[in-house]
Amino acid sequence: MYALDLHPQPPPEFLHTVSNTPNLHYRPADVRSAPQLADTLRTIADAEGRIDGMIASAGVLEEVPALECTKEQFQRIIDINVTGVFLSAQACAREMVRLRTSRGGSIALVASMSGVVANHVPPSSLPLHCG
Repeated sequence: MYALDLHPQPPPEFLHTVSNTPNLHYRPADVRSAPQLADTLRTIADAEGRIDGMIASAGVLEEVPALECTKEQFQRIIDINVTGVFLSAQACAREMVRLRTSRGGSIALVASMSGVVANHVPPSSLPLHCG
């Protein structure tokens, strides 16, 4: 298993997770870059000889009130949360096709604000943020 993330080095949370999941590897990748994703997925596919699936769950939230969110801030959110997830899934699917994955594969797309906002907080009490 591989985790792709924007940071050049794995964050502490990843290192803690790896201690409980020894077959989890880290690869830096910017989901906004189709060429970088293609190279990263190709490298993984070639090393493993297969890709069985992907959970594409890139996401970011701007901690700014929605009424003050700039077009550039919102575009960054869309580029990561929507386009980045699509580009990740597309790069994975291309490798599955290239390797002719005989038993099929799965790609799941996930979207959530749970990384920033705990699910147990009633929505009516949440501040309105951009993204």
